[in-house]
Amino acid sequence: MLAAILGLTPQKTVAGGESGDGGILKTLEDIEERLPEFIDLYALKQKLRGDDNPLNVVLVQEIQRYNILLRTLAKHLDLL
Repeated sequence: MLAAILGLTPQKTVAGGESGDGGILKTLEDIEERLPEFIDLYALKQKLRGDDNPLNVVLVQEIQRYNILLRTLAKHLDLL
């Protein structure tokens, strides 16, 4: 959907502004630079080994989802 929105952005800007593509590329690069690092799931599992607390199980599951989300965002930013 974001690609469809980007395709509809105007190519001309007011005096002193950047073209639509230049501003978009700058924004995409800015977002890509600010993406956080992946969380080392292996290290976390080693730390939590032997502790079967349900909160730890949920934490590991959420970190897996978080890393998937970060990977997806990085992939789509590269494609854009």
